[in-house]
Amino acid sequence: MNEAVAAARDNQAQIDALWDLDDPTASEGRFRAAASSTADSQLALILGTQVARALGLQRRFDEALAVQRALAAEHAAAGTADPYVQEELTELESALKAGSPQNQAPADPPATP
Repeated sequence: MNEAVAAARDNQAQIDALWDLDDPTASEGRFRAAASSTADSQLALILGTQVARALGLQRRFDEALAVQRALAAEHAAAGTADPYVQEELTELESALKAGSPQNQAPADPPATP
């Protein structure tokens, strides 16, 4: 197995272990801690995308988009051309924008009897 594939599998295993979809607040904390404690800048960016996803699950869309945009700027400034990270950042921004209340269709008014 090539080194990049092994690293991707290890990263995914770590991400899976940190997620608890029933408790996105706790997951956010775990991802923040993991991102701040790794020396691997690419892994820190990937973990940061999970922080933004956890914020989105908490419906904290403005904060999630701010995290995503900071990560995208950091990725661009680092001069790295990791297509996986770029794709993740792009997909994340689209998902957060789609989930944001300001981008949702208004609810139908209640039917009047």
